[in-house]
Amino acid sequence: MLADKPFISKLMIFLGLCLLCISVFTFLGFGLVTLVFHLDLINDPALLSQYELPGVVNALKVMQTFSALGLFIVPAILASWLFSDKPAAYVYLLKPPTFTATLLVIVILFSCLPIINWLVFLNQQMSLPAIFSGIEEWMKNSEAEAAKLTEVFLSTTSTTGLFANILMIALIPAIGEELLFRGVLQRLLSDALKNKHVAIFISAALFSALHMQFYGFIPRMMLGVLFGYFLFWSNSLWLPMIGHFINNASAVIFAFYAAKSKLPFDQDTIGAQPDDQFLLISSTLISVCCIVLFYRITKEKKQVESI
Repeated sequence: MLADKPFISKLMIFLGLCLLCISVFTFLGFGLVTLVFHLDLINDPALLSQYELPGVVNALKVMQTFSALGLFIVPAILASWLFSDKPAAYVYLLKPPTFTATLLVIVILFSCLPIINWLVFLNQQMSLPAIFSGIEEWMKNSEAEAAKLTEVFLSTTSTTGLFANILMIALIPAIGEELLFRGVLQRLLSDALKNKHVAIFISAALFSALHMQFYGFIPRMMLGVLFGYFLFWSNSLWLPMIGHFINNASAVIFAFYAAKSKLPFDQDTIGAQPDDQFLLISSTLISVCCIVLFYRITKEKKQVESI
């Protein structure tokens, strides 16, 4: 219906869909939480910040799930239907991933862990000029609140809680965020700018900014760039989805075993310690080699498919 519309029109329609869907799904989640958990959120919405109250954490998980569905998955699906007569092809879902490419994505994500942690450490050293002290204070408070909520979500020690977290934190975001940022937004930017590399970096920056965690902006953006190139080289959205899922699910599983005191290390500090230089160098070499191998394999497969 809207395939021939210019970029600006498509972008405005896409943003409108996101706003409409997030509003509807937030309302639905709000209503469900009120009914199921008996929280009087209409008169006292601050209840959701009182994590120690019975039902509040589970209510927040429900709200988070509904928000992800409304902000990411549903708008991306609707946009693919509106912008193409082949919606699955539009968001690169027709091409199944090969076993070799999938294995390389998994290896890359784990080998990158020390690099990501090092980037997190560098990002956390960020300091704004004194004139922006108010903004910096707001950023720190926002970051602290997000970290507190994440800690509450991940503090479960039950198997049911673990699988619920994998669904909420790993599976739904991996599908939804990749559909929205790589499947739709990266395609729109690529078609408009005629430059896939610029489109990858812009969509990755927006992907990171939307999380509103400023002291993790750089590592999250670099992950977005990596996912963008997975899609660009393979023409399959399944690979960035798999990479995104592995990244989030591993964090959930590590946190689960750490909460049960069964991890002999802190996964968030791997690569960020002063004596981790050799680990960082090794991580970089392995990651680069695997990324180059991924590029060559997917490039050769494209050439074979075009014959």
